[in-house]
Order: sequence, then structure tokens, then C-alpha cells
Amino acid sequence: MKYHISDKEYDMIQKDMQEENRNSLLLYSVITILFLFVMLFISFCSPLLVRFRSAYILLMLVDVLILAGLYISKNKNPAILLFDMYAFEIMLYVFAVIIGAVAQPQEQAVSMIAFLLTVPFLFTDKPLRMICSSGFGVVLFILIAIKVKDESVLFVDIVNVVVFGILGAFLGNYAMKVKCQRLLFARKVVILSETDMLTGLRNRKAYEQRLHDYASLENCEIASVYVDVNGLHEINNTKGHAAGDQMLRYVGKTIQNEFGEMNSYRIGGDEFVALLTDESEDRIRVKIEQIRKQVEKESYHIAIGCSVGNTSDKNISSVIAEAEKRMYEAKRLYYQNSGIDRRARI
Repeated sequence: MKYHISDKEYDMIQKDMQEENRNSLLLYSVITILFLFVMLFISFCSPLLVRFRSAYILLMLVDVLILAGLYISKNKNPAILLFDMYAFEIMLYVFAVIIGAVAQPQEQAVSMIAFLLTVPFLFTDKPLRMICSSGFGVVLFILIAIKVKDESVLFVDIVNVVVFGILGAFLGNYAMKVKCQRLLFARKVVILSETDMLTGLRNRKAYEQRLHDYASLENCEIASVYVDVNGLHEINNTKGHAAGDQMLRYVGKTIQNEFGEMNSYRIGGDEFVALLTDESEDRIRVKIEQIRKQVEKESYHIAIGCSVGNTSDKNISSVIAEAEKRMYEAKRLYYQNSGIDRRARI
């Protein structure tokens, strides 16, 4: 009933899973609409299919509504995507019941078995919901079959549907496990490629991707907090690189604690940046002071520059440039007041 991954790992792949489900639903919905359209066209030529014309039209309309909901909810409401997924699966089971029971009351429902074995493979979701979906198809078929099926095939059909429904659920569950493991592996590779190995913060690659995403924001408050560690060169020379690494880890963790894991970046040797949206300048100033106090408790020193702006007035590059300029001014004052000759660092 679980995919052998933790709840935290499941949360890691949720967005990837939703995107994959959305693409799959889009593809399957279009294919189903085309198939139903063909069947509707054939119903005008074949007397045997005339009585199912209304069913084809109804199912096609349902599929169109599912497709419309898919476009409307894009990147907005995962619950709508989940509803569309199971509405599509239920529609397929209804179609299978029509073909396997209503249309062929005297023949074995081979088509229903085929649907029970394939539908659980279409999407990725939590096992219990997938099993309930298969169970719905089995129960619906049995209820309809009891009313319309010929007694000569009724018992065999019910046994087959129950057995293959259970088999389909187990096979689908195994397939979902493989999919989740694949998505989790891919997500971990992405995380590793975007993580600074020393501090655990997001690295420059992730930072540049965030800047690219910021470029599309409109009328949004944006803020850049630029942090540079003072005295790293001196600590490396006097106490060793291990002490310098410890300082960088501590400063990075302090920044991350205040501004959040997804907003904190190490972009260079001793340079850190926090990128924020819709955060008040007063609140940011409070967090900056908290960072400064925490760092000074360990006898470390940092230079901080902050800039806040609105995307309607300026772009993110100008906000960052302003924050960087203020950071360098704070760094200059630190070395000026401390009496450390920065030329000795070269």
C-alpha cells in the first residue's frame, strides 16, 4: 500500500508526478475523443451501433469537459487535476461496461478485463485511491452484468472481472512503485546538481534559474539580500581551511534559517544571496539583524547589502546590483574600521 518511499520523499516528487499525470491525461483524453468520434461516425453506418450513439456522445462530452478542466486548472489547483484523472478513469470503466455487458450480453466481457489490466497503469497516485478506482470498475460491471448479462456467461464474467480486477490493482501498484522510484531518482539528481556541497544551500545554477523565473513576474515586490563573509582569507591563513569551511557552513545555515531553504543561495566562495518576493522591507531588516547577531556570537563578521523593489518599476538585475553595491560599501567600511589591509589578501 506504499511505494517504499517516505512521506518527505513523496512530497519531493509531487510536482513532478502532477506534471507527468497532466501530460498523460492530456494525451489520453485527446486519443479517447478521437476514438469516440470515430465510433460515433460508424454508428451512423452500422445498425448494430445505433443504440449506443447517445452513449458515445455523452462520453465524448464528458471527455471534453475533463480536457477543459485540465487546461483551466493548469499549475493552479492539484485537486482539480486529481478529480479529472479519476473522472477519466471512471469514464473508461463506464465505456468498458457498455462494451462488455450492455453491448454483448451473451458473450464474455473480454474488453472489461482489458480495461481492468490497463487503466491502473495510466496515472501515478497513492495506492489506496488507485485500488478504489479499480474497485469501482469491478462493482459497476457486476451490478450492470447481473441485470443484462445472459446467465450462461454471467458467473464466468463476474469471476474473471474480480480476479483480473485484483490482478490489475496489484500490477498497477507495482508499476506506480517503479514510476515513483524513477521520479524520486530524477528529483534527487536535480537537487544534487543545484546544491552547494559545502553549505547545503542552493548553488549558483539554482540561483540563475531563479533569476530566469523572476524575469516573468509582474507587479511583484522583490528583494535581494547580498551577504559576503569578512575575514575568510585571514581565517584560512591562521586557522586552516577547515576553520574557514566551518565559518561558511555556519553563516550559510544562519541565512537559510532566516530566509528559508528555497530562497538562500551560495553563489561564490564567500558570497551568499537571498531572493525574496512579497516580503516587507521592515521584516527583512529584522531578519538581517538576527543574522548579524547570530554570526557575531561566533566571532564571525559579514557585510550585508539589501535592496527592495517592484517589478513594475525595475527589473531583478537592478535590485541585485543595488544590494551588491551596498554590500561592498559595508565590506569596505569593515576593513577600514578593523585596520586589516585588504591588499595583503592578494
